[in-house]
Amino acid sequence: MTKSVYRTGLLSAAHFAVDFSCAFLIYHCFLSSSDLALIILLYNFCAFALQLPIGILADYYGRPERFACFGCLLCAVSYLIPLAIPAALIAGIGNALFHVGGGCEVMASAPDRAATLGVFVSPGAFGIYFGALLGTRAFPFWLPPICLIALCVLCVLHVSEVKEKKASSSNHSNKYYLLPSLLLFLVVVLRSFSGFAQVFEWKQGVLALAAVCATVFGKTAGGFLSDRIGLRISGVISLGVSAALFLLSSHAAAGIAAIFLFNLTMPMTLFALSQQMPEQKGCSFGLLTFALFLGFLPKYFGIQIPVSTGLLLCAVSLISLVLYLPAVKRS
Repeated sequence: MTKSVYRTGLLSAAHFAVDFSCAFLIYHCFLSSSDLALIILLYNFCAFALQLPIGILADYYGRPERFACFGCLLCAVSYLIPLAIPAALIAGIGNALFHVGGGCEVMASAPDRAATLGVFVSPGAFGIYFGALLGTRAFPFWLPPICLIALCVLCVLHVSEVKEKKASSSNHSNKYYLLPSLLLFLVVVLRSFSGFAQVFEWKQGVLALAAVCATVFGKTAGGFLSDRIGLRISGVISLGVSAALFLLSSHAAAGIAAIFLFNLTMPMTLFALSQQMPEQKGCSFGLLTFALFLGFLPKYFGIQIPVSTGLLLCAVSLISLVLYLPAVKRS
């Protein structure tokens, strides 16, 4: 096993643990709080929107593994805070620090591949799902922070050896990256919005877990697929076919397939933007997570769109495809 593969696997496991611990904390401790809506808003702002300024800092100071380790520790410390809002703020900041640090490490270890990004980002959905599920059940409260501290130690011992390689694409001029960056930003806003809009009658019990699996494995597969056949063709397959399947998403099989295909673009957008901004990996990572936060806001404020779920998601997929293709033309 190469150091790069081991490093990516370690950071992916830490990604699961960080997202699990944050979801578990909120569902275990604060689900019945009268301030739950505010807690969720503040947590999501810290966990996603703050990744942009943290990414800029990571680009400036370097050593992103330190950001990842500090993020793990902050998530563990949040379990010691008895007050809901401060605990949520600390957990959210820790989550943001880890994501930026881990994402930068993964991109530095394999700058010419989207597959490693897909492997890194995908376990987060499992972490959130199982953290929320076990947060309402009898599960040892002390276990998540202990695991986070252990993973932090492993990251210090093994991840800090990484030496950034230059991407083969970094020698071209990024003079024209502003428009592609804006288009990719909008694609991720739409993907985030669609994730909260995926409310189906069949999405319960085992089928709900199947939808989460489709999300996770879709993100993983997207990186490998785009490395094999390119960003543009992969985008057409992902967004074009999912648009058609979303029209049939009232049926579980079609809906799960659509979710899988739609999530192929997750590592593809991250990788495409990192190629546009090869010297600002932290900023590129944070920019797209800020887009995730914006996509969460319509759901949070209860904005309703008077069309069926399938038709809405089909339209989102097609609009995303129109935005995505010119954004990756130079990649």
